[in-house]
Amino acid sequence: MPHKREPGVMPDANPPLKGRHSDDSHDHSTILPLTFRKPSGGLLSIVQALSSILFKATVYIFLRWIPTSLAYPVIPTLYAVYVVLSIYRDLVIRNAIADHLSKQQAAAARDLQQLANNVQVTDTKIQTKATAKAVENKPSGQNGGSPAKAHSSSASYADVAKGVKSAPDKLSSSTSTSTSSKETVHSKLPRTGPFELLKAILLGTSTRSSRLNLNVILAHTLVFILFLDSFLSPYLFPSHWDYNLAFARTGAVGPTYAKIHVRYPPPELAGGPNASTVLASPLGNSLDSLSIETPFASSPSVQQPAQPIELLVKYRRALNLTQEDDAFRKTSRAYGKPYLANHESLWLNGPLITLRSENDWTTTALIEDLWPSTTYEWGLSQFQPEHLDQTSDEVRVIEKFVANDEISRRNFFTTWPDPRLSAYMQSKSLGSRRIDLSEAAQELVEETNPLEDPNHFTFASTSCVKPDFPYHPAQFWGWNWLLRLAGIGTEAGGITERNRIPGFDLLYKRTVAGRESHPSIRFLLQLGDLIYADVPHYGGADTGAYRKLYRNLFASNSFRRFFKHVPVVGIYDDHEVVNNWSGRDENDEEIAAYSSASTAWKEYIGDVNPEPLEQGENYYTFQYGESAAFFVMDTRRHRTHHTADDDEDKTMLGYRQKEDLYKWLAAVNETVAFKFVVSSVPFNTLWGGELDVDGQKDSWAAYNAERLEIAEMLRYVPNVIVLSGDRHEFAAVSVHDTITEFSTSPLSMFYLPVRTLSQDHGDGKTGVDKLLKYLPDGNYKWTEFEVDARDPYKPVVRVSVQIDGKEAWKTTYVGKSLRKTQGGVGGLVRNLLESLGFRFDFFYKV
Repeated sequence: MPHKREPGVMPDANPPLKGRHSDDSHDHSTILPLTFRKPSGGLLSIVQALSSILFKATVYIFLRWIPTSLAYPVIPTLYAVYVVLSIYRDLVIRNAIADHLSKQQAAAARDLQQLANNVQVTDTKIQTKATAKAVENKPSGQNGGSPAKAHSSSASYADVAKGVKSAPDKLSSSTSTSTSSKETVHSKLPRTGPFELLKAILLGTSTRSSRLNLNVILAHTLVFILFLDSFLSPYLFPSHWDYNLAFARTGAVGPTYAKIHVRYPPPELAGGPNASTVLASPLGNSLDSLSIETPFASSPSVQQPAQPIELLVKYRRALNLTQEDDAFRKTSRAYGKPYLANHESLWLNGPLITLRSENDWTTTALIEDLWPSTTYEWGLSQFQPEHLDQTSDEVRVIEKFVANDEISRRNFFTTWPDPRLSAYMQSKSLGSRRIDLSEAAQELVEETNPLEDPNHFTFASTSCVKPDFPYHPAQFWGWNWLLRLAGIGTEAGGITERNRIPGFDLLYKRTVAGRESHPSIRFLLQLGDLIYADVPHYGGADTGAYRKLYRNLFASNSFRRFFKHVPVVGIYDDHEVVNNWSGRDENDEEIAAYSSASTAWKEYIGDVNPEPLEQGENYYTFQYGESAAFFVMDTRRHRTHHTADDDEDKTMLGYRQKEDLYKWLAAVNETVAFKFVVSSVPFNTLWGGELDVDGQKDSWAAYNAERLEIAEMLRYVPNVIVLSGDRHEFAAVSVHDTITEFSTSPLSMFYLPVRTLSQDHGDGKTGVDKLLKYLPDGNYKWTEFEVDARDPYKPVVRVSVQIDGKEAWKTTYVGKSLRKTQGGVGGLVRNLLESLGFRFDFFYKV
């Protein structure tokens, strides 16, 4: 009985027969698709995945945690290895797929050929050659359906064989055109599964999809571009050109003096008018005695060396127009809108300053003979020739104020109180009992930084600053402009702002923004690492390379907003030169680097500090009334290498600086309430451990012999507070139970989740150093110190630690009285009368 088949279905070439096993059944296989297996790749696939993982991890660490100089060779190498291996693996997989399709097509053609060789076709019957038995080819309507019409033409075996032999070409054609024929179904590959897609994203492995492989490579390339954007950021801004930056700020201030810091390159350096050539309109300053006009820039075609520029510092008292009779005490409020400068007061001529190219167009001026506790307005003027008219050759010289978007026409500073009034102000405070009154929080904030009391003020300290760190993806130039067009992150200090320093933005917001009068701090004490000359790329021992980084820093809007209102003074640490450098090291590279780095540091920071104690040195002292005195140490220039034996010859300060420190301690021992000893590196020994690379090498822990000598001297001086930074963490430590250290950093840099400070390190084991508070987390840290010596019998320093814009910890340091306690009957009577509410302030009325 012949086998029946379904309509339109080709019968098997050799159907199985009952009771019979075919010995050559493997020669007549059924047409089935071949399964594709991606080549494993072996070791290359492992290296590809490892390079992808390490590449993404190191870029993340570089952008968010540590912008180390080691990233420069490591990250580009990992990226290159991954891209090369990915391209190679993709080619291997492409070849494997092509080979698979070729084999699949060949198998299909072979099966069809075998089928054609075993099939004979007649008009109405199909029979196999092997059995020679007829199989009736019944129409589809045999089971009750309508009989189909017979084909009008007949097909011979040769015609079928010819069509079968052309099947491979048809299969190939249908695959390339993505048709839905059966040949296409056999040639298609399975789609990339979710697991394979996840592996490609996380591990960077290659898949069977060439398009997906390309997208993964492009994603790695985008990550690499983000790295380059951060790595090259100091060179992506126009401030690294010497003609693209101008500023004017106030540095060190005292009761009768103020230092002015100016950078003003000549306009002709830019080859034409730029921001530095735009001067204020004369209409807005018609009340002033000086005219303000716009100079013409030199012709860009004239290639001549830029000539020095001479500017005259002009200043005058910013009087309160509404309360002139009380101007001595109230002039600080000239910062606020209701209080304007008195235009009737005359401008006074200050020093004449000269800006030269060899000084990177920077200079410092000293304004002397000022009144204490007084707000001054100051500006810069320039003498320029001008023709009387267009037809005359007669020239006159006029004086013009310099004012533009970078240098303000109106600048202000407030001198410090007269220290001779300290005793008088203490008597008033004691008599009125203002200290013991419970005040509202808002009133208390307003009183933390009074401008006329030499016994009460607030300042801040911090260290470690790097612009654009941690890196935010919104800063990327590829889409930064698009976000700004959409109004995203365009506010001051917003995420789309380039050359941003979030620490200064937060500091400005807390101490300056929104205040009606003066800032809440008198000055910022910056304890080093204001630039990172060797991170992530070291430009070499070249003065120009260091200057570029300072220009980039001062071009930051975050920094400019702050130093316009608050004086900034400080000292350098290691990264202003090169990491962990020592001044007495015989390393030729460090010696050459210090010479160049010191030149740039003095131009932008050092010269505007208070005057050094010794000519040519960088350490200095200053004092605020009789409430606080500061000794800012230079812990780098005179130190021996940390590998030297820790004996009496090993030093961090050098002989002369240490002697000056001892003399200063003797001078302020009984005359000033609090003594602040400032060190760029921690004085305590608690940092260290296996995970801390240089905690025991770069700090005072490596110079313990000299440290203990100094600590032995400090322990007998009342109310000594040590300020330090460098470790990118905060810690409060007690040394000998009499010395308290507050170490704060960074202002805007990385911190590590690894804990490196412990009571078990260094002299902490013996109890010399005791940990009081440890706050390691946070990218933006500074500490505010409110010095309050209004009560000479109970002076205090209120400490507030700010981390990421919020108060993380506060404490009160209660100092010892420098006055002898009143005893006897007189003291008892006074205490009794004061407890009954009797006031003694009438003795001091004037």
